[in-house]
Amino acid sequence: MEEIPQEVFKQRFDWYMEDFDLTDEELRSPLLDVGAGSGAFIYYLRHNLGNKNAFGVSKYIPKSLKHDEGFVVTDGRALPFRDDTFEIVLARNYVPIFSDTEEEYLEAINELIRVTKPGGKIMCNVSTPEEQQEDQMGLDPKDEYYKSDLEYHERRKQTLVKANKYFNKLIEDGFEISMRKGDKAILVIKKP
Repeated sequence: MEEIPQEVFKQRFDWYMEDFDLTDEELRSPLLDVGAGSGAFIYYLRHNLGNKNAFGVSKYIPKSLKHDEGFVVTDGRALPFRDDTFEIVLARNYVPIFSDTEEEYLEAINELIRVTKPGGKIMCNVSTPEEQQEDQMGLDPKDEYYKSDLEYHERRKQTLVKANKYFNKLIEDGFEISMRKGDKAILVIKKP
């Protein structure tokens, strides 16, 4: 069984806190992390903060965490949870990475909304070509990685532009939607 050092769990927890700036109350509420990656954030919540209502979903969870009841290996577009289950739903580096088309993007967002309780909120980071240009500083524009990465983020921008109609419909239906800027752009959707 692979061992993950305790400081790694704390480091990942800190990364999430930098991105999402969660309150103590939010950290202790029913919480879902979709695209949980290594699962370290959820592990920290469950084992260091005692939140047994925190769950992580990922296509891959390290062997050392597979038997922890807080993790589910599945696709984020078909979550194995009932409607209106979680106060907080996070998607750090999930939606912009695993949604190549507008349809996939909207499927992912719809599934996040479905499992969020009324009054709860969804927070996910989104990537933009402007942020990508900052990340690419110092790389040679002739480099294939540079070109493919910019194309990737341009597709994401087009997906977001097309999704605006969807977000406008959500607003009409009573959802509150905002974008918070920091190190990353964080999309916040509050369910009515």
